[in-house]
Amino acid sequence: MKLEQFCRKLEGQLAHAKCCQEKVQTVERLLCELSRSPFSCRNQWQCDNNRYARHLVYHGETSGCCIVAMSWAPGQGTPVHDHDGTWCVECCLEGQLEVIQYELETTREKEGEKLFVFQPREKQSVGRGAVGCLIPPYEHHIIRNPFPDRAVTLHVYGKELKKSSCFYPVQEDLYRREEKALSYTN
Repeated sequence: MKLEQFCRKLEGQLAHAKCCQEKVQTVERLLCELSRSPFSCRNQWQCDNNRYARHLVYHGETSGCCIVAMSWAPGQGTPVHDHDGTWCVECCLEGQLEVIQYELETTREKEGEKLFVFQPREKQSVGRGAVGCLIPPYEHHIIRNPFPDRAVTLHVYGKELKKSSCFYPVQEDLYRREEKALSYTN
């Protein structure tokens, strides 16, 4: 399957989906189909030297969905983060990554600051064809590339992601929230 075909199919099928769960299942099925095809991204979506690279692939006019390719050089990754209240389906297309799901347990006040208590839950290494779904409020996670080769993922969001909440450790299980504006590499 070619990327253009994937985008057309996605846009057409999301137009008929009635709820979030149905949209996520549709995207998951189509990403699995794309990853099983001979589709290659070897010469696309280059890495950024300073951080993982975000490349806008498609923004659906009717569905509002947004497709972003991300390139991860060895050693690059994210902090614990969310997806600004929208669903996401992610697929690894090249290389390997480590994904760690986090559960937000509660919030605490410490010296007048609201801090978030997170616990790591599921940790997995993923490779080509691995598909994961994130539906709020279960959307907090880390993605990183501890492997020696570049990795590429394709992310389909329910809307264009212009910001995200990132959570940075303060001590043990306490994290400070910072809202980050998101941009594209290309």
